[in-house]
Amino acid sequence: MSYDAIFARHRKAALHLSGGKDSVATLYLLRDYADRFTVYHLDTGDEPPETKAVLAKCRQIAPHWVEVQTDVRKWVSLNGFPSDVVPTGSTPLGRMLGFGKLPISDRFNCCWSNIMWPMQERMQKDGVTLIIRGQKLVDMPKVPLKSGAKVGDIEVLYPLEAWSDQEVLAYLREVGAPIHPVYEILKEGVGCMHCTAWWDYRLVDWLERAHPQAHAFVVGKKKEIEEAIAEQLVHA
Repeated sequence: MSYDAIFARHRKAALHLSGGKDSVATLYLLRDYADRFTVYHLDTGDEPPETKAVLAKCRQIAPHWVEVQTDVRKWVSLNGFPSDVVPTGSTPLGRMLGFGKLPISDRFNCCWSNIMWPMQERMQKDGVTLIIRGQKLVDMPKVPLKSGAKVGDIEVLYPLEAWSDQEVLAYLREVGAPIHPVYEILKEGVGCMHCTAWWDYRLVDWLERAHPQAHAFVVGKKKEIEEAIAEQLVHA
């Protein structure tokens, strides 16, 4: 793969940096080209301090940086905490008709509204034509786009596409890149510290050790969600 050729055909390139292992590895892998792309980071307002520490080190090798800000706490107050299962009574229509009281949002809607779309919108507004991410084929059952694909005028580049999680962590250690401490016990990273969804990622296990107050909050909210789901299940 010729990165020189890729960057040469784009007027503006952006690297989406979350602070997780994959995006950090992507930044370090392309650090010799750092003057040819802009790092875009989105802060939902609920990042743990460990993420901010990783980002601070990344900024030392990223001369061009754009910070995008959203307010996930405000969004949740209006739309409900995210969940992997959403009872119909907790949807906006269900609550309007009196079938439920607790607002709950599905996890993809929350991430899309607070992370994916605001980031995409900002990059499009800035005229970005090449989007670089740390996406890998092993990250999900079916990836929506593969490296080199184009959506309109925008091309996507996934340098780690064929890598495994183990290879990513090994690379980070090899080059001395910052590694989020969440990976000491979990496979996946952490986006929002008070997220009540993505149960399979087991964020609560890390919160219990690193942030007891946040852990207690998330466990309490998950209990409320589980009770709302149970109310729906009695009719199954």
